[in-house]
Amino acid sequence: MNSPLVKRLVLISVLGTSAAMLLMLAGILFPNPFLLVLVMSLGQGLGLLSLALFLLAVTLDIQGAVSAVYDYLPGSDEVDQPKSDDAAPSGLNPGA
Repeated sequence: MNSPLVKRLVLISVLGTSAAMLLMLAGILFPNPFLLVLVMSLGQGLGLLSLALFLLAVTLDIQGAVSAVYDYLPGSDEVDQPKSDDAAPSGLNPGA
C-alpha cells in the first residue's frame, strides 16, 4: 500500500547514513579540532535524521501489512451472532 513511500524513505535513510559516515571519516582523516567538532556534529545530526526516517519507514510498512489483514476478516454482519432465544436466562445457572 505504502510501498513506494517506504522504499523512498529507506533510500533517503541509506543515503543520509552514508553521508554521515563520510563526514565522520573526514573528521578522522583531517584532525583539525574545529573541523572535527563541526563534522562530528553534522554527522551525528544527519545520522539521527536517517534513523528517524528508517523507523518511520518500518512503522508505515508494518501498518500497511496489518491493515491488509483486515481486508480478509469477516465483517460484523457476516459473523454468526447467537440469537436471543438461544441464550440462557440471566438468573439461571446452566449447571444447576
